[in-house]
Amino acid sequence: ILEGAFSDSQITSIGFASDSKIQKICKYALPEYIRSLIIPSHVKELEEGWCTCTQYLNKIYVSPSNRYFKSYENNMIIGKSKPEQTNFDTLVFCPRDIEFVVIPNFIKKICKCAFSYSKQIKQLKFEKDSKLQLIDEEAFFASSIEKKIRIPSQVTKIEYNSFAYAFFSWIEFPNDSKLQIIGKYAFSGSDIE
Repeated sequence: ILEGAFSDSQITSIGFASDSKIQKICKYALPEYIRSLIIPSHVKELEEGWCTCTQYLNKIYVSPSNRYFKSYENNMIIGKSKPEQTNFDTLVFCPRDIEFVVIPNFIKKICKCAFSYSKQIKQLKFEKDSKLQLIDEEAFFASSIEKKIRIPSQVTKIEYNSFAYAFFSWIEFPNDSKLQIIGKYAFSGSDIE
């Protein structure tokens, strides 16, 4: 599905036949008002920014026979940083109506726009011994995380606009933080006190 394929469309649901051969969803491909999506078994690439501006996308079904993406505990989509590897280590997407999030400790990267426009989040936590290293561009853009965020010590980079316009008031970096880079506008427009 190419960039802009559904732009200016009022479509709210996209599904595919069980034998669909679609392999890639490009950035900005989805319509703004989409509420549900099926990711078929042959999809092996969700291009960075594929879920940009999908503030109503609350239901995603991933085919159980997809080798590159899977649903994790029915509240997030996880993927692989390299298609040939066996382990899943990236958090690709969370439904926009999620309220409580616990990021699994095997996640190394939170992908671009994974939580963008998530207006229902009340609490975000990371499991002990988190391996998280990268929080990608706009990962939490305009989300409504209540309370505070404690960034895991293994995070080395927080990208451009990662938490811009996010509604949270307190952020903590541990004493043993490996953080090297905070990108441009990473916390711009946020409610940090």
